[in-house]
Amino acid sequence: MNPAISIQADTVIRSKAQQEDVLVGTLGSPEFLEPRLAPPVQEFSTEAWLKSQAEEFKTRALAKNTVRGYEADWASFDGWCAERGYLSLPADANTLTIYMVDRSRSLTKASLARAIAAISRYHRLAGHPSPTVDPQFRDVMRGIRRSKTEPQIPKRALLAEDLFEVLANIPGLKKHEAVELRDRALLVIGFTGALRRSELVGLDMKDIVRSRQGMVLNLRSSKTDQESDGESVAIPRGRKPSRCPVTMLEAWLDCAGITEGPIFRPVQQNGKVKFLFDLRTGG
Repeated sequence: MNPAISIQADTVIRSKAQQEDVLVGTLGSPEFLEPRLAPPVQEFSTEAWLKSQAEEFKTRALAKNTVRGYEADWASFDGWCAERGYLSLPADANTLTIYMVDRSRSLTKASLARAIAAISRYHRLAGHPSPTVDPQFRDVMRGIRRSKTEPQIPKRALLAEDLFEVLANIPGLKKHEAVELRDRALLVIGFTGALRRSELVGLDMKDIVRSRQGMVLNLRSSKTDQESDGESVAIPRGRKPSRCPVTMLEAWLDCAGITEGPIFRPVQQNGKVKFLFDLRTGG
């Protein structure tokens, strides 16, 4: 046998033997004997989803303005307690009584009532009994309310002639025509239907029902309709087109080319009206 061939064969044999030793050593190692398993697939949990839905519904229990008011009331009470070394959560009836007596010097009866509601809610959400149900605290609050005999001064109502004066001055603001038309429609529809700001911005094209006498606006929710049962508001046509709320709204919709989606929308400085895509993407 050729020595060169013998040496090459021996080298190959030894090389294979070494490979087998390495393979056996690898197979025999603890890491190889314990295969790596794929992480378990997390199954959809109905209970977890229901809990997340419950949390979401909880956030919708109150109107946003009410939530902001409660947050401000609680921050005031919590800060007052911190300054005096009192415990705000849970607070005892004596602490709350002293706080309300202090605040009664500057707050109206309506503001005091909202503060009590806010403090009670924060205690209930934290799982604590509310100090607002204490009989002695309630007696003090009855006395505070009876002592506040001054009537609440309402804001002066905007009369029709005041509104028309405002409308007459809109061109003087030198805004784009689309802005003028939108603002006219916004003011007149809000005045005629006695609508709140939230109700106006919540109006959608599908909420309009037209008729010869005017139109009906279907309010899906409002401050007085927290359960979203719905309410219909009639907007009659005016005798003069220059003062007709229906005519003004139709002029705005025609100018903006709005056929679906929100009725009142932002208008850029160049007069471009934001459409559904822009409203959803923030563009």
